[in-house]
Amino acid sequence: VLYVMYYLYGLFPPEDWQPDLEKFIAYFAFFAAIVGFTYLRFKGKAPRAALWAEGALFVVVLAVVVYGWSGKWAVNGFGPPVADYGFMVVDATKMLFVEHENPYSSQTISPIRDTLGPEFRGYYYGPLTMIGYSPSLLWPVSGYKIAGVFYLLATAVLLGLLVWEPDDDPALKFANIAFVLAAYFLPERMWVELFSRGAHDFMPTALVLGALLAIKKNNFFAAGLLAGLSFSTKFAPALFLLPFLPIRRKNMWIGFALGLLPQVPFLLWDLQGFINNVYLV
Repeated sequence: VLYVMYYLYGLFPPEDWQPDLEKFIAYFAFFAAIVGFTYLRFKGKAPRAALWAEGALFVVVLAVVVYGWSGKWAVNGFGPPVADYGFMVVDATKMLFVEHENPYSSQTISPIRDTLGPEFRGYYYGPLTMIGYSPSLLWPVSGYKIAGVFYLLATAVLLGLLVWEPDDDPALKFANIAFVLAAYFLPERMWVELFSRGAHDFMPTALVLGALLAIKKNNFFAAGLLAGLSFSTKFAPALFLLPFLPIRRKNMWIGFALGLLPQVPFLLWDLQGFINNVYLV
């Protein structure tokens, strides 16, 4: 599975994955490979020695991947973000907390929307991004990337907890976690987005994984709360969570509603500006 993933990742330049059809084929291949190999693996019980060896091999792969990509991208990667979806978060955070202005009402903060009407040129990510990446105010050069690394590591921990089963054999736990982490850190694109371009998807992704972990623990209020907070950060990742939510659980909806509360002040501040930039375009 890891080899197939590495090969397919290599078909795309690390800086950009286009067109969308190719990305869909790649993601489908990843999913099919993982499902297929998982089915074959659990048809029979693997020997413990084989599981320990498998886990050790995955740890080696993980070490090679982290050493290679971090040496290429992270060594000089703690400067300000260079992509618009990175530095726009920094600009919006400064506008809100330092200048006390509404970034959703701005007509200049979104450089890639200069062909649209002025009412659609405001900040177009959720309000929690400005809180989650507020370290950029304390450390203007490296704060944004430091926050990104924190969410990257939080996501890795959550992935490990998701595959952790208390009743599993220790060898199986070791192999599963090592595989998941190796697969997680494998794509070069992730390192490019974090340390060069400055993507902020790690924060909403961590919240989505936290919601899935809460569902696994039957804590439906926490699942709804984390799903709502993810929606208030960037609504696209949370949309993929909807099919997994226990929609018949009342406390889940209470938590989800609470998670949407960070949007309320901006809806009251400038309803049309918030709707135009976050939900319509």
